[in-house]
Amino acid sequence: MRYTPDFFVAIYNNSPLIIKNIFGNIYGIIKYFKEYNSKYRYYLKIIKKYEYCDKDSLREYQEHKLRKIYKHSFSTVPYYNNLYKKYGLDENSIRTLDDLVKIPLLSKEDVRKNYNSLISLRPSRLQFVGQTSGTTGKPLMIDIDVNSEAFNNAVITYQNLTFGCNDKWYATLAGYRILPSSHHKPPFWLINYFRKQIHLSTIHLSKDTIKYYVDIVRRKNVKYIRGYPSAIGKMASLMLEINESYPLDAVFVSSEVTLPWMKDAIKKAFKCEVIDFYGQVERLMWGITCTNGNLHLLPLSSIIEIYDNKPVVTTLINYRMPLIRYELDDEIYFIDKKCGCGKTWPLIQPIVTRRGDYLLTPSGKVISSPILTIAFWGIEGIGEVQIHQIEYNKVIIRISPTENFNESSLNKIIHNLKETTCNEIIFDVILTSDFMIEPSGKRKFIVRDERIN
Repeated sequence: MRYTPDFFVAIYNNSPLIIKNIFGNIYGIIKYFKEYNSKYRYYLKIIKKYEYCDKDSLREYQEHKLRKIYKHSFSTVPYYNNLYKKYGLDENSIRTLDDLVKIPLLSKEDVRKNYNSLISLRPSRLQFVGQTSGTTGKPLMIDIDVNSEAFNNAVITYQNLTFGCNDKWYATLAGYRILPSSHHKPPFWLINYFRKQIHLSTIHLSKDTIKYYVDIVRRKNVKYIRGYPSAIGKMASLMLEINESYPLDAVFVSSEVTLPWMKDAIKKAFKCEVIDFYGQVERLMWGITCTNGNLHLLPLSSIIEIYDNKPVVTTLINYRMPLIRYELDDEIYFIDKKCGCGKTWPLIQPIVTRRGDYLLTPSGKVISSPILTIAFWGIEGIGEVQIHQIEYNKVIIRISPTENFNESSLNKIIHNLKETTCNEIIFDVILTSDFMIEPSGKRKFIVRDERIN
């Protein structure tokens, strides 16, 4: 809960279900007025205005925004002020897209080491601090300002409008721990009546509980589901096992690669298409699917350079912590053709580096990568993390600790992981800097032995 004090969250976590629902609805109202504001409405208009624009108009828009964010970073962000002077740049050195190559790349490690000096001395208002474990499980903190979150919400609304799904009842099936693992009776969800949202618990999804999930979706006349493909795919496959189906207008998936078995199960169980939605915690780059089924990269909130299929992104909207020429881990492959939908935004293939790996519990629950990263949020002393499942009921957690790591950190991690997996798995934590490496040289966040399928 981003917009409430810690004591409110503590009361919520320890409350019975009826109180959770009341608190959840109050929080839903607070969140709505915090996020769906005048900035959100402005960005939604911008997206609609430029969806069919020509290349010259788009370039003019980008370069206007670039000059503003560059001057802001030069004059108010200590890290960039020092960097630009080191490279002989003044406040007028960056005028066009072609000038960006004058600025060196910004890595995730640069952000980790220079977090405080990357925040503007005249910042825009903070919306929340984003945290991601990345592909290696190494924490990364990013200040997300009101502009970035407003644009994110505008993109989601635009995607909903594209498929006629806005302002209808929907379900969310993602990584939030909305109910404790000790909760064993229905309901396995919370309902936000103000936003027409049913927040389904991912960790309670199983063959024994699936009938309750289908029942609440049917009773509320849910029109679409949004969440992780591994979680929605699991729900769909469980429905098929009991010969259930429920037609939806759309299923929107994000944060993971949608594997073939997930897409197949979703299409069969929900009688609709699977719609890719691409974004990151950093709120830098978005990809949305059009009615022709193609994934478009939005060029309005950032400037995107591609080097060996790796995106380098410059924000045009985050004035609190502007990331300029920032390297993302994902691989992007452009499709050189025009889309029949009429949008002039570039086409890309589905994102391929997020493997969407997961743990499998003894009862058959799927615990996906984004869900597991939450177990490490806000815990000090973690350098890098790797999760290795060696049995259905046993997982090794490798942690490279920093000087702040202590017994309290360890206990919080174990508690969070047990909650996430409903106490079905035994976790063995090893403090080490020795991680499993793939032949390609990459270090995966989750490794699962081949026999666990």
